[in-house]
Amino acid sequence: MIQFECLMLAKSACIDQSMGTLSLFECLTAVTFPRVPVTLSHLAIGFIFRTSLEGSIEVRLYLKHSGRSLLVGKSVLQVYGKRMPGVLRLENFPLRAFGEHKFIVTCYQGEQRLARRHASLQVEKKDH
Repeated sequence: MIQFECLMLAKSACIDQSMGTLSLFECLTAVTFPRVPVTLSHLAIGFIFRTSLEGSIEVRLYLKHSGRSLLVGKSVLQVYGKRMPGVLRLENFPLRAFGEHKFIVTCYQGEQRLARRHASLQVEKKDH
């Protein structure tokens, strides 16, 4: 079993492995641009979950916008404790439209989905 405690978007993030803590820098809930498409040079999806599992899990990141979902990244994490921080990093990530963008993190062991959580980023038009 996996249960997410939190999931946040930020410009950058780091994990202190010795303390098991997650630090997020410049958290994001909305961004403003005069036009799209634009590219975010750095985007970090930071999360903390609790688990009773051992071994490895696959973490998949999907982007949902305008009713469509797209797999944008995945990683394998080794579960080593009951409370686990994690970060998925994206570089030069394109945003092609205004509106709400949901970043969905889904955890799998094999093909069994264990947990799912999302964080939203609102892309707004900046008036001149």
